[in-house]
Amino acid sequence: MTSNRITFSDSEILFYGNSQGFTLNSGLSLLRNEFSSDRQDGLLSATIKNPDLKLVADYVAGSFMNPKNSLKVFACIEDHFLRFRLALPHTNTADSEYALVYEAGDIGGYLACENRETICEMLQELSGISNSREMSSTGMEISPIYLLIILAACDVILQNKYDGGWFTAASVFNSYDNSGESDFSRLIFPLAYVADNVVYSSISYEDIQKALNEMVNEEILNVDEIDATSLYAFTLEYKYLPKLFEALRNRLAVYMHDEAGNIFILYVISNQTETWGFTIKKDIGKIERLNTIRFNELCKTVLVDEGANLITQARMSRKFCVNCGSPLNAESKFCSNCGRPVL
Repeated sequence: MTSNRITFSDSEILFYGNSQGFTLNSGLSLLRNEFSSDRQDGLLSATIKNPDLKLVADYVAGSFMNPKNSLKVFACIEDHFLRFRLALPHTNTADSEYALVYEAGDIGGYLACENRETICEMLQELSGISNSREMSSTGMEISPIYLLIILAACDVILQNKYDGGWFTAASVFNSYDNSGESDFSRLIFPLAYVADNVVYSSISYEDIQKALNEMVNEEILNVDEIDATSLYAFTLEYKYLPKLFEALRNRLAVYMHDEAGNIFILYVISNQTETWGFTIKKDIGKIERLNTIRFNELCKTVLVDEGANLITQARMSRKFCVNCGSPLNAESKFCSNCGRPVL
């Protein structure tokens, strides 16, 4: 491994964690346990060459292998995108920092640590919400499966552009299948990516069909039968929903799960004038227009941790260069040792 390598694969992180005796919780860890034929000791070698990097490596590997909770984030800003994963260590306090892996395609990811406040600021910037959008936060509660259907239906409507905005049960069901080619232009893709087929594998076609019929009875949808196929469309009261996804500038999807089996889903979209949020927490789904106050409340919901007891290694408030491992000042824009820009 050369000294200018700054990314590490999941296999390297796992290899390093195993070498340090860290426990792997395969059910909660977001590390992909796929070992290749290449050498896996890159991170271990880097910490030997740059001992200051060991603090970051220990924290990231330990947090990701056995986390208290884990998050995946996918953000699209017009034609650009950013993906990263977060993990909170199983032993932590309210001041604990999240370990981060910024994904850099097939070459691995950058390792980092950030506190909750910084992560909230990152999410706010990625969401596209503006401080000028201080209109009142409005919205409605809805069944989680209804919410997932609405998002998928809007995706189908905008992709296919059928007259009347029709969609089928099959098209809704297949929207969350993330096993094919990546299509970042699809409005549902960020959510399907972070949920990693959890939605697709946990909701059956029959569940979708039943919920669609219930939505017809509740006058959320209209249905028409053509050639033995049921075609659904939003009723007049809900026709505004697909229009929310037109001319989007920002899309932000966050998926969180914890050791208790709780799941929280946040999907935020912004155009030039409004920001809307779609959330699922336990048995409640919400669609709401967001202002910055409400958005920050949602961020705290995603990042909150109530069971905290221990933190080691001085909180990780001191940051280190991901390239050479040298300590960084809080204001540093570049590493004073190697010159690498600070991520």
